[in-house]
Amino acid sequence: MTVLPLDGVRVIELATWVAAPSATAIMADLGADVVKVEPPAGDAWRYPGMIVPGGRWSTAFELDNRGKRSVVVDLAHEGGSALVKRLCASADIFVTNLTASRQRLFGLTAADVHQVAPRVVHASLTAYGLEGPDAERAGFDNAAFWARTGIMGIVGQPDCPPGMFRGGQGDHTAGLALFGACLAALRARDRSGQGQVVDASLFAAGLWTIGSDYSRSLINGQQPEFRDRSAAVNPLANTYRCADGRWLALVMPQSDRYWPALCRAVEHPEWEAHPDYATLDQRRINGIALTSALDAVIGARALEEWRPILDGAGLIWEPMSTVPEVLQDPQAEVTHRFVDVEAKDGRRFRTVNTPFAIAGADMDVRSSAPDLGADTADVLAECGIDADEAAAIAASGALG
Repeated sequence: MTVLPLDGVRVIELATWVAAPSATAIMADLGADVVKVEPPAGDAWRYPGMIVPGGRWSTAFELDNRGKRSVVVDLAHEGGSALVKRLCASADIFVTNLTASRQRLFGLTAADVHQVAPRVVHASLTAYGLEGPDAERAGFDNAAFWARTGIMGIVGQPDCPPGMFRGGQGDHTAGLALFGACLAALRARDRSGQGQVVDASLFAAGLWTIGSDYSRSLINGQQPEFRDRSAAVNPLANTYRCADGRWLALVMPQSDRYWPALCRAVEHPEWEAHPDYATLDQRRINGIALTSALDAVIGARALEEWRPILDGAGLIWEPMSTVPEVLQDPQAEVTHRFVDVEAKDGRRFRTVNTPFAIAGADMDVRSSAPDLGADTADVLAECGIDADEAAAIAASGALG
């Protein structure tokens, strides 16, 4: 028998773009009833450049908003924020990416919401958090997660321009943090009976991802060094280009465990006892020379030639895959990393699955993303707003 882990949990999401909506998309996958509150024009992420030919259908929006319902509320209208609070009165979790000042402007701070929904988990995901000198500073993941945290400054090669990271990486990392925090807060709420407050940010999530670097810098106060591949401290954890131009990554720790097997795999058994390479310390001292030697050896064969050799030697390595290759990866298929979704118009498409599994849990993507405002009438009725009141609210302009 399968279960829906979050069945019976209602989430009100007042958030746009990627980070916060990605957290609630996972909640929807786990069975939560997620109501997405959108402005009259809709979440801006509905209409980015990543659309299929011939339509205004965003695959990116689908990814982070599947399984939700959509309600349109105009916060610029005086009755808009009051309506959002009425929705929160029926909810377990309220998620927003409004900054602290905008929460105050619309009367949607934790204190405001707890007046009408004292048991709700009030969760914010912003660029830099709800406090501090930059609490009101706008920032997407390339700014707050990658650049401001220092990640962009230590990834890449020396004397090269910093790389621009793929959109959504930092957002989804912060979204996972928000997802976990909301569930922990919900557990605390259930035990105490008191509403909880969650404050997550892109900045905090970025710092956590390179916490190993910061844990050292907090002690020595120094900037972490670039990991220059040509001068690797550990040549057994480095990238190498094959004869066909493809790259592979050796990823073995600084130990002697894999050294003999690597020497045999690259057909240089004499390296095992070579005075420059025989010990871990010697490989560190002579890392430039060893990296150069491995460049020459690995560069003499194509990637497909190296696959059986490196696998047969029991080494830890992976090819630098292309996206089309990953789409056909048997490991991704067996572990259901990509799933089929049926859209409301009957068309089917594939999307990326939730990044974990729970034994015995039904974690299917339940539906495609909602059409803008498609569920407004149903949700208002579920919150005790009858047809006459709903009509009056609509006439007032609070629904846009």
